[in-house]
Amino acid sequence: MIKQFLFFVVVIGLSACNQSDTTKTKEQHNQTASSVQMDFVKTFEGQINNKYDIILKITSNGGQISGKYFYQSVGSDIQVKGNLDNQGKLTLNEYDTKGNQTGLFSGTMVNNNKIAGNWSKSNGDAEMSFLLIESNSQYESSKTPIKYDKLASISGQYDFEFNSAGVSFGSVKIKYLGSEKFTFEISTAHQSDCQGELSGIATLDHNGIGHYTGYGCELLTFKFTSKKLTINETDCEYHGARCWFAGTYLKTK
Repeated sequence: MIKQFLFFVVVIGLSACNQSDTTKTKEQHNQTASSVQMDFVKTFEGQINNKYDIILKITSNGGQISGKYFYQSVGSDIQVKGNLDNQGKLTLNEYDTKGNQTGLFSGTMVNNNKIAGNWSKSNGDAEMSFLLIESNSQYESSKTPIKYDKLASISGQYDFEFNSAGVSFGSVKIKYLGSEKFTFEISTAHQSDCQGELSGIATLDHNGIGHYTGYGCELLTFKFTSKKLTINETDCEYHGARCWFAGTYLKTK
């Protein structure tokens, strides 16, 4: 009789634990779901296939999405409609001026300021990855080419301001290409023996700030002032934990 009673108590205890675990799982699920913003107006910019620069502006009304985007090399609006669920899954159908579907963005709102996934034609062909980061750029004014008569002056070499301290070393080579774009080559090293290199093509926005989003780096921003360059980075690879691309660089050539 005692054994039967103990067995009953153990079974009840296990059942309670399972119910507790299930409750915790549901709570965690609900917390994750509630973290996704369902109502917003946001502008994102980034690249398709690490190659095609785009700017996207969308409005979400309870997860129902409408908006538009344009390729920076073209500047013409492409309409999008779709939906966002409370798990962050985002689907956007794109349409031409006649209302024909021409493409599909299928991705995830990783957090409230980043979207990642794949773009494809409406039939699923030509699939390419995309990564978009929330931007402060003004959608309409971003279509207008920047007209600076001194942009060529950003070209040159910049050295990390703390190079002389003998701890961290870094340099950046900038070459202005015209059409508000420039190439960059960054090298960085630390006396702890970590080092890294990265090169690419960045685009200047209407405020004169350069942006790069590409393979190995979620986002680099370049702010040019008189004989000085300030770089900020978000989730960049190609350097160790004690090395970085971010920092202030002084123009030396």
